[in-house]
Amino acid sequence: MERQEKLESILAKLHSDDEWGTYFFGKYYFSIATKKKRTEYGLTKSKHELSLGAQLQLQYQNFPALFHEYIHYLHELSTVIGNASLSLDLSAKAIFSNWLNTNPKAGTSEGLKPEYREKYVKATITQDILLGDFYDVIEGRFLQVTDIDYMKQEVYFPHGTDFMKGTLNIPSIDFDQLVNGQPKINKLLFGKYFIYEGLAYELDRLVDQQVKGLEIIDDNGKGTEYTVLRRLTQYVFPTIDKPTYLSLGVLSLQYMNCGETFIKLVERVKQQVEDGIPQADSLQKIKDEVSSLLASKQKCFREAQDEYVEIFRNRRNLYHSFVYLTDQMKQLYDVRIKNPCFEVDYVFNGRFRDILNIAPICDYMYLFTDENEFMRDFLGTSIDKKTSQALKTVVCYDHFYKKHKIFPTSKVEEESHKCPFYTCCNLELRKINKEVCKTKPWRIYEKAANKDNQQCWYGGGVLEFKGHNEQQKDEK
Repeated sequence: MERQEKLESILAKLHSDDEWGTYFFGKYYFSIATKKKRTEYGLTKSKHELSLGAQLQLQYQNFPALFHEYIHYLHELSTVIGNASLSLDLSAKAIFSNWLNTNPKAGTSEGLKPEYREKYVKATITQDILLGDFYDVIEGRFLQVTDIDYMKQEVYFPHGTDFMKGTLNIPSIDFDQLVNGQPKINKLLFGKYFIYEGLAYELDRLVDQQVKGLEIIDDNGKGTEYTVLRRLTQYVFPTIDKPTYLSLGVLSLQYMNCGETFIKLVERVKQQVEDGIPQADSLQKIKDEVSSLLASKQKCFREAQDEYVEIFRNRRNLYHSFVYLTDQMKQLYDVRIKNPCFEVDYVFNGRFRDILNIAPICDYMYLFTDENEFMRDFLGTSIDKKTSQALKTVVCYDHFYKKHKIFPTSKVEEESHKCPFYTCCNLELRKINKEVCKTKPWRIYEKAANKDNQQCWYGGGVLEFKGHNEQQKDEK
């Protein structure tokens, strides 16, 4: 009876909010759902550019969502787990390139070749293990953590031309949830996803409070994937300070076994508090340890970034993109050495906008609600035009891979798949090949390849997979 009353008490405090934005892993890009029509911001059938005033209005209205997705981008660029994900992603894509139709004018994949199966499985399974479970494991409203166990998982990381085997202890979390008004017990594997979402949510709520001048935080994501990190922390150490556990969350992302590391760090602080050591002192000691660890691996980290760039030496847009991205990664690594939890400190000090001076925001798209999709949405960027154009090719390059993976194009095309830029593109290719762009955008590569070879962003993404397309002489 006591347990049931506790569940009902927690439930009474929960309420939901609709999805605001989406960060696309592997694309270094996100979208924001404005839930508004274009006309509310001065856009018309013939006017597709937002005025500066309208852009500022959109930014203000959606700032917490922008900040949330930006934090994901920041963590992908500036953490060990983000860099490991990139390494695995590039390995999987390199394998995928072996399945493409060898005809230079064909934008199709022939699907899985058995001789590459083992390596592909190693890369993709490891990606899944690092990510852990994600939002759809929660059927209803997440209420509380009830137990923690660990599962030993085999993982594989790129090493030369093969993979190096290791093992990680992945936390298996028992939790209570409410499904259709009834309490239910479930399990989830705690990894990168729930740490990312927990950090971004707690920080965006603090920013929302500061921007709007609220007396208390608007905790509109209670009972969702956003508060798994909080509930897990409270289960381990109920009286821990928010700045402390958010800092520990960021610190845990500097380890491959980030889920286990986070729990162990919280347990460590709890034990030291019981031994009479203040939370702040305990946290500072862990920060110093992580700073030293990062400093000791700085040379290896920089060499790894240079290797990523060299992979794309003769692929124009990917090369330019990864020159930019790895430069950002190197700069952020140096910042992490000085202060491994800088984003948490900046937010709690009310200086969250200063984070943008450390890492410029990635490209993003404002999504509007109009039924007519032609030039409906708006692309935002703070990056120079050449780099922004190249990064849009990365978005399509990743989309092409993720819609196919091991499957042949003939199988993939049994369903429709829109180009990521279908709702904000007015190219002639888009106008005369509307259904191609809306249902099988990789075929737009063939349209251009068989005509003048003037590829759009999506065609360029396919082209980057096809092989060398340009010698790089002016990049550094």
